[in-house]
Amino acid sequence: MPGDRREPRYCRECDRPLGGTGTNTTHMWCDPDPVTVAERQALLDAEHAERQAAETAAALAAHRADRRTRSHRAALRRR
Repeated sequence: MPGDRREPRYCRECDRPLGGTGTNTTHMWCDPDPVTVAERQALLDAEHAERQAAETAAALAAHRADRRTRSHRAALRRR
C-alpha cells in the first residue's frame, strides 16, 4: 500500500541502518555489553531452576494440605 512504509531504524551505537522489523536497537556486534552464549544459557538455566523449585514447592504444599484434609475427614468419620 502506498504510504505504508516504515521509517528505517538505526543502530544506537554505530548509526547504521538496522535490518528487519524486530525490536532490536543495536546490531549484535555493536552491543556494548555482549553476553556470551554460555553466560546466556547459564542465566536461562538458573531461571528455569528457580521456576521449577517454586512449582515443586507449590505442588508439595498443595499435596500436604490435601493429605491433612483427607486425614481430618477420616478422623471425623471415625468418631
